[in-house]
Amino acid sequence: MQIKIAHPAFQQQQLAVAAAGLLSAPCLFLNGKKIAGQKGNYTVQNDAGDSVVVRLQRIYPDPIPRVTIDGAAIEIARPLAWYSYAWAALPVLLLFSGGTFGIAGNLLGGVIGVTGTYLNLRILRKDDIAILRYWASLLVTLGAYIAFAIVITLVQALTAKS
Repeated sequence: MQIKIAHPAFQQQQLAVAAAGLLSAPCLFLNGKKIAGQKGNYTVQNDAGDSVVVRLQRIYPDPIPRVTIDGAAIEIARPLAWYSYAWAALPVLLLFSGGTFGIAGNLLGGVIGVTGTYLNLRILRKDDIAILRYWASLLVTLGAYIAFAIVITLVQALTAKS
């Protein structure tokens, strides 16, 4: 998912950001080519040929980073409301669902929950109609809970035979 950055210094060139992955940092692209950076800082040439510092700061768990160009904040996506973050984080409650498996069950719930939360945030960041985004997010949350129930049941069945 690449998001174009609208900035007066980049009228002739196309500056874009790729959202962060579950285990990867966001990336900066200039004219379709990935730019090498260090710790979220990138130096690129603007339309006038001047060097400009672009900073991508990831704010967990949101996959869309904060972008600053020469210290000025650039809004690349609409901010999510607090209730969107709360809705997206519902799968994280699986972290506390380990039951008789203790830490291992909690770890499994955490992995599935964090993955579900990440997917929910990606869905809620889309430009679709709001009700469709929330329904899709609900399906991901239900899928996370069902996946957890299936995996924990399989683990329980396998360990009961031993």
